[in-house]
Amino acid sequence: YFDYRSWSCSLCGAVNPIGKKSRYYNVQHRSRLPELSSGFVDVEYTGKKGNGGKEDGDLRAAFVALVDTTGTEDQLELVRSAILAGLEGLAPNAKFGIVTYSAQGLGVFDLAGQGASCWHIPLPGDFGESREAEEYVNGMLDEVLPLELFLVEVGTHKEAIASALESVKSSEGKPSPSGAGACYGAALTAVVAYLSGLEFSQAGGQEALNDNPTGIIYSRVMTFMLNPPPSGAGRVDSGKRSAPTRRAISLTETFYSKMGSHSSCCGISCDLYIIGRDKETDYFDLASMRYLSKKSGGKIFYYPSVDECNAPQDVFTALSEPCALNGIFRVRTSNEFKVAQHYGQLEEHHKYKNLYHFATCDKTTCFGLDFKFSSSGFSRDPEVAPTVQLAFQYSVFEPEDDGEEEEEVG
Repeated sequence: YFDYRSWSCSLCGAVNPIGKKSRYYNVQHRSRLPELSSGFVDVEYTGKKGNGGKEDGDLRAAFVALVDTTGTEDQLELVRSAILAGLEGLAPNAKFGIVTYSAQGLGVFDLAGQGASCWHIPLPGDFGESREAEEYVNGMLDEVLPLELFLVEVGTHKEAIASALESVKSSEGKPSPSGAGACYGAALTAVVAYLSGLEFSQAGGQEALNDNPTGIIYSRVMTFMLNPPPSGAGRVDSGKRSAPTRRAISLTETFYSKMGSHSSCCGISCDLYIIGRDKETDYFDLASMRYLSKKSGGKIFYYPSVDECNAPQDVFTALSEPCALNGIFRVRTSNEFKVAQHYGQLEEHHKYKNLYHFATCDKTTCFGLDFKFSSSGFSRDPEVAPTVQLAFQYSVFEPEDDGEEEEEVG
């Protein structure tokens, strides 16, 4: 609130003098300033350099398909069609990579060479039960293939991507060297750590950061799941509610909830495309898995059978619709009241109060806030209305301008 030569903060009430060199010193000019003529202020910034001096076109936004190969050939054929359809929804300069998982471990594709090649890496069967297994999984992909070879531009490598997908075969019925089944939790953890450069531990949550060590501002991991995960963290047990099963379901829910929060803090959203075989016998525990997509800002689709699967259309729609990436949401209030609770996919910053992070949001996303009084009186000054100030910062991937990002603050 402005006086002739001073202004009062609507949040704390402090009175501040206006210096002669300030743009607010000219009383007549004040009314024409955009930040004072409207309750909404938009500022656009086009970045030229990313983390570590990298150009925005290098490793700034990434899309990864994480494919379960334990299903049938019919299921995998649908997955191939869905991924190829999704490529049509991406900009030519978007970065893309493929990882497969099964009882035999991970398959990581090098798409940047003359022909697509695949590195096969075993996964520990005790992931989620020992710290050593967690440390191994968090760093395993960095030692095998640099991100620059794993992530390639869609426009110039579409044939290599299609060739890699054709080479993916069903591993149904093939035993694991360790005797364990496919460990989806370990596969997802490895991919998230690979893209973000940040370790995940079930023992503690990830502190939210402004930038990932890898320089990628946003990633989207699309899991194509064909069977319920049978082993390790995130495993899905039978739907029967015995006491051990109830405990296992609780641990499964905890894993997906923590992984969703961690992914959001890393600027990674996780989509789940679940293609079943028999809706009478399949049990995927969607009630637990939904936390992964809900907290990270991703989507979850369940198709009871191959005949009822619309994955190609859904993947194309999801990847072609506009969205805000790697956002920060700040809430400030005058001292009569404060934030009591927040809802939606907001993840609170580990250090700063009322500062929240989210990996992505689109036109269907909704955030909610509850406020509570912090004193018996409502207004400290009849002339100063109680005030809430919201700042919303996000990035947008611009395909037409060689991948430059635009950052908007509202």
